[in-house]
Amino acid sequence: MALADRLAETYCLTQVYVDPLRQSRPLVVARATGNIDNTHAAVCSNVLFRQGRPTLFYTTQGSRLTLQAIDANWPASVFDFGDGIRNAGLHDDNGNVIVHLFTTSHLLYTMILTPEQIEDPSIKKADGWIAEYAAPSFSIRSPLFMKSISPTSVLFSLEDGGLLRLSNNGRSYNEHLFSDSSFFKSFKSILPWSGRPANLIIAMQASPSKSLLFTLSVDAKLRIWQLQTGQLITMHDVSGAEASASAYLLDPVPINLLALHEDEASFMVVTYCPHQPGLFKVFKGETGLQEVFQFREEMPRNGLWRVFDLALTHISADQMLLHVLWKSDTLTLVQVGVVSLSTKTVGWSFAAAPPFQRPAEATDKLLERWIFQPSRLPISTLKRALAASTSQDVSLEHITNLAQAQQAARELLCNSTPLEIDEDTGAELIEKQEEAIRLQYLSLAQICLELDRLGSEPHALCRAESGEILVAQSDRVSIVRQANPLERLVEVARIHSDLPDIRTTCLGLCRLLGEVQTPDVVESLHTALRRYAFADRTLSADDFMFVCFEESVEQSLPRPVVLAMQEAPLKTHDLLSLLNDMLPLFVLKLRSSVVPQGVTGFAGYVAGQRDMAINTQQTLVQLVAILQYYACHATEADVFRGAHLFVKYLEAYKRTTLVVEACTSMLQTTGTDQTVFAGLAEAHKGVVPYRDLLERILVFLVSSNEGQWAVTFSDYAGASAFCGYLGARGKLLLDQAEDAAKIFARLGYPLVAGSPAAAETKLSERLDRRTLVDYHLHIARLFSARHCYAQALRFCSEAELALRLAPNDAQHKAVAKAKFQAGLSASQFDEAYLCLPTLMTAQQVDPLRQFLTRLCESEQANKLLQYPFIGLLEEVDDLLQEKADAMLATQTTPAYHRILYSWRVQHCNFRGAACALYRRLQVLQAHGRHAAFDVSMHLDLTEGYLTILNALRCMEPDEQWLIVGSLESGTHGDAPSPPKRKKQDGDAGISGQVKRKLLSLQDVREEYKAELHNMKVQLNQLSGLA
Repeated sequence: MALADRLAETYCLTQVYVDPLRQSRPLVVARATGNIDNTHAAVCSNVLFRQGRPTLFYTTQGSRLTLQAIDANWPASVFDFGDGIRNAGLHDDNGNVIVHLFTTSHLLYTMILTPEQIEDPSIKKADGWIAEYAAPSFSIRSPLFMKSISPTSVLFSLEDGGLLRLSNNGRSYNEHLFSDSSFFKSFKSILPWSGRPANLIIAMQASPSKSLLFTLSVDAKLRIWQLQTGQLITMHDVSGAEASASAYLLDPVPINLLALHEDEASFMVVTYCPHQPGLFKVFKGETGLQEVFQFREEMPRNGLWRVFDLALTHISADQMLLHVLWKSDTLTLVQVGVVSLSTKTVGWSFAAAPPFQRPAEATDKLLERWIFQPSRLPISTLKRALAASTSQDVSLEHITNLAQAQQAARELLCNSTPLEIDEDTGAELIEKQEEAIRLQYLSLAQICLELDRLGSEPHALCRAESGEILVAQSDRVSIVRQANPLERLVEVARIHSDLPDIRTTCLGLCRLLGEVQTPDVVESLHTALRRYAFADRTLSADDFMFVCFEESVEQSLPRPVVLAMQEAPLKTHDLLSLLNDMLPLFVLKLRSSVVPQGVTGFAGYVAGQRDMAINTQQTLVQLVAILQYYACHATEADVFRGAHLFVKYLEAYKRTTLVVEACTSMLQTTGTDQTVFAGLAEAHKGVVPYRDLLERILVFLVSSNEGQWAVTFSDYAGASAFCGYLGARGKLLLDQAEDAAKIFARLGYPLVAGSPAAAETKLSERLDRRTLVDYHLHIARLFSARHCYAQALRFCSEAELALRLAPNDAQHKAVAKAKFQAGLSASQFDEAYLCLPTLMTAQQVDPLRQFLTRLCESEQANKLLQYPFIGLLEEVDDLLQEKADAMLATQTTPAYHRILYSWRVQHCNFRGAACALYRRLQVLQAHGRHAAFDVSMHLDLTEGYLTILNALRCMEPDEQWLIVGSLESGTHGDAPSPPKRKKQDGDAGISGQVKRKLLSLQDVREEYKAELHNMKVQLNQLSGLA
């Protein structure tokens, strides 16, 4: 029987959200009624789901309600109500968040928070954002707890056994008492020595869609009510047949012993009765309830435990998952039961987070590394621990990341421990100082442990619409997930280490290694393996293994491990065969069972990948140690086979280490691209192949502009074309364009889709010749984005060559557009000009406009006369005319009027050239009437007249004339608006209120003489003033 089949299901608890302490200043909502100690008050927490995803994590402590966005960089909203908070409930209402909150003063607060108010709680509150209500019934019937069931309705369990519903009518609340004919009878049945009624409700679940309410009272009765009318429908006994008549649920503290799951047709209810042993009952129905079957609890060992919460997930028509939250004084466990309705059997397993233990004996450096390991502790916990570990009055508000916290710890703990001098010998007592620092770090580690234990205390099980179960803890949220195959094997080895199975024996040795090794041994193993995994191997495989064995294993294995290995019934041949069979589990078939990114968000998804990789890494270290020991130490060992297997395991360790480090980097990076993992999670439904995970990490590194990481990672992530493609992307980020171009050119089939965005969200595919155009076009766009236009033009040319084999109009136009833009950006106007015929249409002249503008602004207008512009002569003329007309009087560069003049002269349009220049002179003259004398402007006028005369002289004598128009001058000295050209010809047609006149060559000469005379007069006046 396979080892993995011996355990039906194994579950793990993965932390998906940690409070990064983005808290804003508390907002005081109501005046304090007494002294509320918020620091030491009890904490309650839960999660608000919006559109199926956990969005807000909210906690209540003392008089404060804290709303924290999950997987978003918002500051926390802290509301201080000035009174102790009993219960709180949140609902999503068309984008707004409705908050119902009940205080110890029997006041019900209702808040309407918009998204803006959640993100920034310091903004001014609008009128009506909060309402306060005191129910008249509370003056005579004291409430026990509140249950919020919808944005407009809340339910109260009353201490006399009653049930009250408050419905918001827009201005206040309507009160409705639930009616039960057995109330008076139950009220008379007072519990012995408790003074409480037998029908006191301690748990309730509502189904607003079916208008049903399910309640569980201390007399072990499940009642079903009509939610709107408050009428009792039916009642069931949840205690066992052997229970005595006086067996009640005596604990008056409201705990959730009731789980509900509903779909469109029916609903299912599971109840728990904490008799000895506890009893679960399953009910199912469409309108009423029928008991399906019952089963006993499986309480955790070693301690006093009680059930605190239940959550139900429906898998299929005859199977469901029941999640049970167990709590003791110091520990908490989540239990998962696979309940089969057809066979009426239950399979139990426990999901727990990895043990969080402080190193037993370690130096101050190891303790510091353990405390400040990335993503181990939230920044808020580290700040609280630092504040508690020192008596100095220091401010820690500036600490926002792990590096700052580590530096603050060194300053507080190391710098505050002075180096003493021996009074007798005058020697420095360095060892005494080191021991004092170690003890301080040891104390800090103990404080961190206790704060983490308090922060990880669970309060509620939350079910997403997709069926995933989240655990709301004091300062974080975790998710219950299925274990991956490796975790299952380790769990079997832990529970059934005495099984006569070679794999169990091997993993049992791994467990022994993990238990008896000191932190120094673990650190030395990791350091050696990492160095050899990432080093360039120059030795043979067997020598390579022996050198690593002597450095990492031979001198560091503890005596109990060596004895266990010597006594283990393992033959070297069988062990090597086993390790060879297990290798695909780590490299090829290892899959993470984290739920899709759509449920957990980016941080939760990456945290799950990191947990999987850390577990794999730890087991790999131990397996490599066992392999090296038997291959290098055992008699009759197959050294060559062991060395070959060692190299394979070293490669697996290398990849796993990169996964851990990359995921850790992701969790510490702000503003990450959350869409990177979305496509992968959706495509694989959360079950991600190990190789694909490596490729996705590469995608993340490239998308996050981590070029050096991407280059290093791509060398080990695999030899696929996709990894090579991403490695070249990394080199491109490092501005190594030539090296990147060589890799891109060598790859013929990378991952490519219709756009670069789509290319980053799919996996590698080999492309045929027809899609090679898309590849080269995509690479060209990548180079253009990095301003490497020469390489972009190169790959555009490659795409054009590929197009000859499979012509395609759409692709041809896309390539021409990319080449045109790259050519303009690189000032390679010859390349850009060749693309114009493909891009130009009768309705679209923007490419030509861009080309002319860039050409003229680059001071290369002389090239304009070198291009033939076949079929585009009129368009070029119109665009140059438009640019010339739009020039201001003081604008001289680019001199579009001169460019237009040269263009028309080049094409023998002498009259048009003269008209264009004459129009410029009109603008200058209009500007000169309202401005001070400007010599340069008058020089432009005289030169312009001479140029016009030269153009007219190039024509036949009877053709030496031009027709010009003048618009009415604007006010305040503005130049007249440029005329709108309707047709380009020698007459330079003008529309509008125009005064036309015909100017001959002699008329132009007269105006030229008048301008010379005007300039002479003004110069004489200036000299006279001087």
